Amino acid sequence: AASALPILFINNNMSDLEDDDAAAPAEATPAPDAGVSIVEGDAADAASVVKEGDGGDEKDPWSRSFVGIPINYFSVGLVYGGSVNILFPVLIIQNGVTSSFYSAAVSLVTVFWSYKIFFGTLCDLLPIMGRRWKWYIVLGWVLCAAVLVGLAGMGEDVTPSNLVVMLTLANLGYVMADVAADGFMVWMAHHEEQHRRGRIQTLIYIMREIGRLLIAIVIILGFSGPEVSCPGYEADPSVTCTMDESVAVRNDQYDEADPGNGWCHEMCDAANFMFGLTIPQFVWIIAAVNVASLPAYFLLYEEKREPEKARLVLDAFWRTLKKKAVWMLVLYTMVSSITFNVNI
Repeated sequence: AASALPILFINNNMSDLEDDDAAAPAEATPAPDAGVSIVEGDAADAASVVKEGDGGDEKDPWSRSFVGIPINYFSVGLVYGGSVNILFPVLIIQNGVTSSFYSAAVSLVTVFWSYKIFFGTLCDLLPIMGRRWKWYIVLGWVLCAAVLVGLAGMGEDVTPSNLVVMLTLANLGYVMADVAADGFMVWMAHHEEQHRRGRIQTLIYIMREIGRLLIAIVIILGFSGPEVSCPGYEADPSVTCTMDESVAVRNDQYDEADPGNGWCHEMCDAANFMFGLTIPQFVWIIAAVNVASLPAYFLLYEEKREPEKARLVLDAFWRTLKKKAVWMLVLYTMVSSITFNVNI
C-alpha cells in the first residue's frame, strides 16, 4: 500500500543534511542520554566509541534516543494489519455486506497511503519546534490512539460504516507518523558505515512484518468464534433467535422448515473456536500498544533544523523524479495498481 517514492524523495534531500554534518565541528554536542553507537570487530577501540548525535557516527536503533523508530514500524504493522484484515470477518462474515461495500471499505481505510508524498513535504516545509520528524511521529500516534479509543468506546454494536470511518481516521494518524519515521530512518541509514549499509532498513521492515504477523494471529484466534462466524448467534439461551431471514440464512444451523428450533444458540460449522473477541476488545489491544509506545517517541533525539524553502523542495523532487530509476518505478507502480487491483 505504501509507495517507495517518498523514501526516495527524502533520500535525495538528505545530501543537504550530510553536508551539514560534515561541516559540523568535532566537538559537536552529543545527544542527551544517548547510547553508544554500533561498533564491531576487534579493531573497534575506545577511540571509535562515540556518542549518538555526533555528525557521521552510526546510530544504534535500540538506544534510548532512537528506539522509537523500530517501535514505530512495529506499531505501523500492528495497526495497518489490524485495520485491513479485520474488515473481512466483521463486514463480510458477520454483517454480510456486499462485495462492493467491502472493496470500498478496504480502499477507504488505506486511502492516506496515497498521500505520503504530501506528508513528507509537510515535514520539510513546516517542522514543529524545529524538528522535521519527531513531533510529526508523536502527533500521528496520538491522533491514531485517540481515534482507536473513540472506536472502542462505541461498544459492540458499532455499525460497519462507523467502523470504516474510524479506521480511516486512524489511518491518517499512523501514515503521518510512518512518513516522518521514513525520513528519520533515511537519516540514520546515512550514518551507517559502508559495510553495514542496509541494516537499518532491514530492521524496520522486519519490525513492521512482526507487527502484522502478531495482529494476524490475534484476528485468527479472536474472530473465528461463533459470534463472528455464525450470523445471528446468541450466547444467552434466553434470547430469542432473530427473525431476520437475511441474517438467518447465512447460518448453517438455521432450518427454514423449523425456524424456532433454537438454531442461534448452537455453534455453526464455520466457527473454529468457542471463544472470541469483540470489536472493542480488539481495538483496545492495538490502542494499548500505541499508548504504551508514546514515551519512546518523546525520547527521540533530533537536532533543530531550519524549514526547507518550498521552491528548493519542489526542485529537488522534480530532479529526483526525472531520474530513470525513479520514474520507471513510479510508472510501474501506477500501472500495476490499475491493472492488478481490478476485481470483477
